[in-house]
Amino acid sequence: MRWRGRGLGQTAAATGLVAFVLLYVFPCFPTLNNPNENVRFYMTASLVEDGTYAIDAVRARWGRVNDGACVDLAPDGARSPCTTPEPAPGVVRHRYSVKAPGTSWLGVPAYALYRALRSPARFDRVEALWAVRVGGTILPMLVFFWCFHRWLGRFTRHRALRDAVFFSTALGSLLCGYSLLFVSHATGAAAAFGAFMLLERAHHRPAARSERAAVALAALAGLLAAGASFLEYHAIFVSVLLCAYALVALRGPRRFTRYLAFVLGALVPTVAMMQFQYRAFGNPLSPGHLFVEANAWRALYHHGLFGADRFRPEAAFRLLFDRRLGLLTMTPILLIAPWGAARLLRKGRARVDAAVALVCVLATYAFICSMNIWDGGWVVGPRYLAVIVPFVAWFALVGLDRLAQHAPRLAVATAAGALLAGLVASGIPSVYYPHLPPGLDAPLVELFPVLLSHGFAPYNAGAFLGLFGTWSMVPVFAVWGLCFAWVLYEGRRVAAVDRVAPLGARAGALTTAAALATAGALLGPSFLAPRPSAAADAAVAFITRTWAPAGHDRAASLRASLAASVGAMPLEARTEEARRLAQTYRAEHRDEEANLVERRYRLAAPVAPEPPNGAPR
Repeated sequence: MRWRGRGLGQTAAATGLVAFVLLYVFPCFPTLNNPNENVRFYMTASLVEDGTYAIDAVRARWGRVNDGACVDLAPDGARSPCTTPEPAPGVVRHRYSVKAPGTSWLGVPAYALYRALRSPARFDRVEALWAVRVGGTILPMLVFFWCFHRWLGRFTRHRALRDAVFFSTALGSLLCGYSLLFVSHATGAAAAFGAFMLLERAHHRPAARSERAAVALAALAGLLAAGASFLEYHAIFVSVLLCAYALVALRGPRRFTRYLAFVLGALVPTVAMMQFQYRAFGNPLSPGHLFVEANAWRALYHHGLFGADRFRPEAAFRLLFDRRLGLLTMTPILLIAPWGAARLLRKGRARVDAAVALVCVLATYAFICSMNIWDGGWVVGPRYLAVIVPFVAWFALVGLDRLAQHAPRLAVATAAGALLAGLVASGIPSVYYPHLPPGLDAPLVELFPVLLSHGFAPYNAGAFLGLFGTWSMVPVFAVWGLCFAWVLYEGRRVAAVDRVAPLGARAGALTTAAALATAGALLGPSFLAPRPSAAADAAVAFITRTWAPAGHDRAASLRASLAASVGAMPLEARTEEARRLAQTYRAEHRDEEANLVERRYRLAAPVAPEPPNGAPR
């Protein structure tokens, strides 16, 4: 099945919209000290500045960060985890990143370039972090999204369906949030599915025009297949399965040359990872999780296979359907994936490809459900499942294409509605605060109405135009709206099996209404009011109290207005302004600040005296 309009202009425009969002916003919260990102950033800085994997010098300069491995090196060369506050006499203590090293290496060119362009006196850690995010995560993801869009076009004749799945994956899933951070979840998924796309192409086009090009693509497939676990340790199952898939896919008149090229490509990240693990932890085959600095976390990794000890039914459900963690809740277009997988498995041409993809999905899902830290802590979506998102998206596209063969307008409405739901459920957390704490049960109800209505916004390019607060995020919202309208516009001509039927104005309006109704139905469970929770209130208070950039939200504006009004505003007006500030703090669950304002401006109602016994109140 092939799509007839595979123009570069469509791909360039679609990828350009994704690039705008990823380059426009910069959600950065230094107070949070996100260990998932910072420990990788520390290692990048150490590689550039000191030429070492050890992060001791950077840690001494920038402060402590979690997700670090602490290694005591004895005089005889033996390495052991740190179990005491200080090393024993003669023992040298080093600290390393406990993460897979791939992301840190990806950030090296951007960090080195930033240091070359900035004098030491003007070095800014936040600017450097932005540089490595762009060079180490965003640009690689944009390359992947370009290729992904092109590849999806081969599996449907409907541009609307292709682009709905594409935008849902790039902007309406957890891949958006992790494309904005200097972490490995999105790039690991890109590497894994990039290898799969290359191998699928080789599988169905064994007689390439140029044998040299076929060998080069085989080497690149090997590099990406092994690179997935070089970026993300738990992607090892996907890497192994892709290597097995290569035995089938890389056939042709000179298959052994292609096999050799694949192996040589795979050896590059494999040897690099083994060298890192040997230098840091003394064992080329073991990651650093057994050396985690925090004793409690290190104990968890000693259970089973690095923390995977038993299957957890709660994890199996919540990783798919939870309002904070659920993959299908946050990217509902993936709900149709089982139909697409079944369709592919019944087709002789794609049966092997679909089987490999399905096993990659199920193996990763089963492994994460068996981990004792399956929820991932402060996350946007199930971050440990990021590697399977493109595989499931492919299944979803095939399912939608199958639906379009029977009910084309319904398929367009379903795809557009699911896209809109994903942009709300995943897009808003991704661009605003991609570190949702466990205390939040329903972020779309508990957190984001406060952020949106009170003028909180992350760092973004709107500042160059003098835009701050919620208004500065309007360009992002406009891009989301354009993506939704794009899919509906392309759906104006829906393909039946043997003919193309144009949609009239009335039918187009009905399709739009059906898409909006679908989005509402898919988002409905996420907006159900949760039970009152002290943990959720504390999470909202912490996020609003430590927001960056500060000074542009409603409470900050009211504080500034009160500070500037001393002697210039009537007492009654100042009192009303203070009351509004206290109410704003209450809405943000910052009761301590609200109490302080009420005491300072004497806003608390006086306590009535206790009436005599028997007297009516």
